[in-house]
Amino acid sequence: MKNKCALNSYEEYLLFLYIYLASSDFSVHMLEIESIFIKMKNLFPHEPDLDEVYKKIKSKYDRLELEEIEDLIEQNFKIFKAQLSNPEQLFEDFYDIITSDGIVQDYEIEALDKIKKLLNR
Repeated sequence: MKNKCALNSYEEYLLFLYIYLASSDFSVHMLEIESIFIKMKNLFPHEPDLDEVYKKIKSKYDRLELEEIEDLIEQNFKIFKAQLSNPEQLFEDFYDIITSDGIVQDYEIEALDKIKKLLNR
């Protein structure tokens, strides 16, 4: 999967992970999107159009099959691993997203576990 869906920054990578988690139960609830946007304000503090950033990364996500998504997550982890300075906060953010709609599906837990395994390597 060479550059099929390149992510240009650590912030884009985290946003891609947020979208992956929110989408892991095959639907994205409006409360999950709101939670993502709250986190995006910290990720992209100087970006005037967060909606455009979200749409850009969501569009990349939507063009991929699940296997390609998971491969992209793993490949980009290798690139951005050094920038993961606060894994505890990252997992809090992930958990906030998957619990924001009030329902935690098994698929969401599985997606979170996949990310945990990757980060614990």
